Parts: sequence; C-alpha cells; structure tokens
Amino acid sequence: MSAFRRVLPLVTVVACGLAACSSGDRPGNATTGPGATSITPPAPVTTTAPAIGPGVFGPGCDSLRGRLAAMADLPVVRAAAASFVLGEWVEAVEAAHVADPLDGAPAVTVFAPVDAAFEAAGPAARQVNALDYHVLDQRYDAAGLQRAGGVRTRDGGAGPLAFGGSGGQLTVNGVPVLCGNIPAKNATLFVIGTVLTPGTNAR
Repeated sequence: MSAFRRVLPLVTVVACGLAACSSGDRPGNATTGPGATSITPPAPVTTTAPAIGPGVFGPGCDSLRGRLAAMADLPVVRAAAASFVLGEWVEAVEAAHVADPLDGAPAVTVFAPVDAAFEAAGPAARQVNALDYHVLDQRYDAAGLQRAGGVRTRDGGAGPLAFGGSGGQLTVNGVPVLCGNIPAKNATLFVIGTVLTPGTNAR
C-alpha cells in the first residue's frame, strides 16, 4: 500500500492503510491469484497488549497493534509482510530478487513505504536502485540516525539519506517517519509515507 506535498496528498489513504479500515483485498496483501506474493504473512494476532513496544514511536504505530512481537522474530522482509501495511514493498523486493539478500543480511536498516506510497510512485519505485536507496547496511535506531545526520545507502551511487528531527520524531529526506524503531530479527524497520528519490542529497 504515505517533504508533506509528498505526504499530505497521501495522508487520507495512508491513514486508512495504517488503520482498521485496511483490508486483505489490497494487491499487496494477496496470497493467491495474479497479484500474489510468495511470502504469506502470519494470521493477525488478537491481543490487548499495547500497540507500541519499547522504543517504537510514531503516529502510524497503532496499526501494528498485536503484530510487533511476531515481527521481532522474523527477518526484515517477512516482518514487513507480517505488518499488513507494507505488502507493495514486499512484492517489489521479491520481484527484484532482493528479498533473500535482505532477509539474509546480518544487520540492516530499512525504510519501507506504505502501500499507498508505492501505488502513487509508479514503476520507478520498484527498480533495484530505488529499493536499495531505502536500505542502510548497518543497523541504526532513530537516535543513531539523528546523531549521524546522513548515512550512505546500499545504492552507493545515489547519495546518502539525510536525517532530521529529535526525540520521538524522525525525518528521512524531510519525510516524517510514520512508525519507527520497529525491531525485526536482523533489522530496524521504519515505515514511511512516501517513496524516497535517489539522488536527493549531495554525494
């Protein structure tokens, strides 16, 4: 399946994609038929546990209620599939044959756009260089990214990602993080509301 010209036009759709109005009928969530992905997310967990675990932050985290514990035990692509808001990103990395390398990496940081953002960005967002621009080959939390200010991505020729904000707020290339510091088995995952453009920042 959301700076805010990029985010604001998607706010309504992203809010829906990150809340209870989401449905299993979106293409990114299909597990059978033409839009199917090969990763089948586990069934949703019904729980009264808090939506936000230790260190996890952001206005979109409520959508992950009951899923964070399961996600923490999975490598990053499978964790994203279990989120039920990142199906388009999962489908894209699978189609580009980078899902297995990501799941097999020892430690990465991933900025995964929600389904609505991928749908708005079009085919360019699914190219390998664009997908690699959303991945850091080190594991950072939000505080580490804020201290660093900028970090080289897996697509080294596309320039670094630039980080801003403080405390419980983080921006990447000016885009606010919707839910951040999400732990996966081999990664820290940040959910964002727009696709990042390679070459945005000076090399």
